[in-house]
Formats: sequence, C-alpha cells, structure tokens
Amino acid sequence: MYRGTAKRIPGHIHKHQKTRAMIEKIIAFIVRLLPQDKLLHIFAGQLIAALFLGLFFALHLPVWLACVLAFLFAAGAGIGKEFYDKKHRGHSVEWQDAVATAVGGLIAVLYAAYWIWCGGGYLCDKFTYYAVD
Repeated sequence: MYRGTAKRIPGHIHKHQKTRAMIEKIIAFIVRLLPQDKLLHIFAGQLIAALFLGLFFALHLPVWLACVLAFLFAAGAGIGKEFYDKKHRGHSVEWQDAVATAVGGLIAVLYAAYWIWCGGGYLCDKFTYYAVD
C-alpha cells in the first residue's frame, strides 16, 4: 500500500501523531527544567553543527566523518567560548555552558545521521555513506 492511501479510522490516532505528542511533551519538560542560558547554548551548538554539516556535505565527506567533525567543532566552540569568558572580565565561566553547547551539537549530528540513514535522499556504498547532490 502506498503512503496516503490508508483509510482513516474515526477516533484513531495515527502512529506519527503519538510520536509527535510524546516529543512535544519531552521538549516542554526540558524547556521548563533548563535555564534560558543553557537553552541558548544548546541552540548555538545545534546551529554550529548544522552549519559545519552543510559545509562537510558540500565537500562530499563521508557522512560519519562529517558528523564527527561537526560535533567536534560545536564542542570546540563551547570550550573556546568558556576560555574567552575566562580571559575577559564581566563574563562568568561555567563548564555547564560548554557541555550544553556540545550537547546541542550532538543533537544536531544525531538528527542528521538519523535523517540520512533512515529518511532517504541519500545513497550508501557498503560501509561508507556519501551525500548525493
């Protein structure tokens, strides 16, 4: 059966709706749990990793290498920011900020890897995966 041809059953919740609702609850819990500063660091880590993933895919690096390098750049940016804070007055140094930035990078890399290997749009060649233009 092709997608979109399944009959809708009244009152039936589609599997993806349940998954989406669960993810929304998890995100809402995390947002309530973490301070805004840490959320901004997570977002920055995601942005840095996504930018480097795009660059590395444009350079046709293997997906596993692009993911590792993008994570390392995001983690390095978090650590570098804390060294910057240490050198300048008026900035607080917190190792949790560096960890939050690295976690953001990890989230972006895991999402990209999941989408590439499970979402289609990319071809695999034995154990090395390459992005396709």
